[in-house]
Amino acid sequence: MSEFGHVQRLVAILNLYGAWIVAAAFSVSGLIHLFDPKEFTPIVPHFLPFSTGLVYASGVTELICAYGLWRRQRWAGFAATALLLAIWPANLQAAVTAQNSDELRNQVISWIRFPLQIPLIWLALRSGRLATEDHHPRHASPLRHEGQALTPSRRTGRHVLG
Repeated sequence: MSEFGHVQRLVAILNLYGAWIVAAAFSVSGLIHLFDPKEFTPIVPHFLPFSTGLVYASGVTELICAYGLWRRQRWAGFAATALLLAIWPANLQAAVTAQNSDELRNQVISWIRFPLQIPLIWLALRSGRLATEDHHPRHASPLRHEGQALTPSRRTGRHVLG
């Protein structure tokens, strides 16, 4: 398989599972926001008031987005994209604040988390744009539809029945 073929295959896989990748990340993160908010209150930008309340609100919002993404609902991809863009300053704040820490682990994790939001934003946006009936959870698998395999269309790149 050519390098271009590998890239096409990766894009096809990300189109199929991108929403679920973001949903899984949001599910875990949303629960942590609610059950251990002190993990996130230090990274709320210092100029914002009510940091704990904002952590709870973002956790609930992440869980709502995750629910929609698991169900492949179009609105959820756009809402998740907006949320990721809104919380990006918190991850920048975390990276900057971590530099004042003596813990190298925190410094490294915070600077890794910051750029990792870029592919999550891309996946969330793509999942909102690609949400279709073919990905609805009533089907047994996102790869099959009534016994037929879904394959990428050469014209659009979207998955069609093959």
